[in-house]
Amino acid sequence: MSGILRISSVFLIFGLLSLPNVAGQHISPADREKLIRAQRVADEFVDRFRRTLDFGPLWKEFRAEQFSCRLIKSDLVTNVSDEEKRRIGVALLEEAYIATMNYFYLKGAHDLSVARMDSNISEEQISPKEILKAENSSVYTKTNGKSPTTAREMEEYIRALNGLAKLYRKYLPRNVMRSAEWKANIKYLVNREGFIHLGVATGNADLCIPDNVKYFVVDRGLFFFYMIEESGQMRIVDLILGD
Repeated sequence: MSGILRISSVFLIFGLLSLPNVAGQHISPADREKLIRAQRVADEFVDRFRRTLDFGPLWKEFRAEQFSCRLIKSDLVTNVSDEEKRRIGVALLEEAYIATMNYFYLKGAHDLSVARMDSNISEEQISPKEILKAENSSVYTKTNGKSPTTAREMEEYIRALNGLAKLYRKYLPRNVMRSAEWKANIKYLVNREGFIHLGVATGNADLCIPDNVKYFVVDRGLFFFYMIEESGQMRIVDLILGD
């Protein structure tokens, strides 16, 4: 788990799901309007995270109802079988998902606010020593750490990540997500080649999106959104994290 925000990697931990080939695609006026709405939701999410520095409440407010299916299919928190994940329970899996994302987004906000991605500064150089020590002290967060496989281990995993999130809040710079370094890094990320930054597609088994349902891709640098429309509102199916 440690090392995700080393400057040269992109989507290292989460990996890009199968993305649609939307380059140059024709987008209907109705879908274009929905894509604009999706962008507004993404901007609101990022802005509120910057102000609150807390992923959990935002996630619960903006997530799609079908996310429980995605929790079972995803190996982000644990790579045990789907049956074992169901035994652990969706509620605990979601708590672990929130702890994971909170940690990584706070880490990303810190690292990308203090050093440019093209500066060749290592993660060890920009990470506070107290945080590095804490990461290395946990079997779940050290380099090549253990994946939790039981409910009890999941609870230990959550505590370790929540502790690290607390430390990152302690060390965040005053101009977090506003610094010149942050702006340069985000500009690079949303303009890098080989990635879809904005698009519309239909159906995605990995995201538990049926073949007849459209979803919307919005890239905001550190935050990369997949959204669908539910009850007239744009809701987040999942996020992946780029560094």
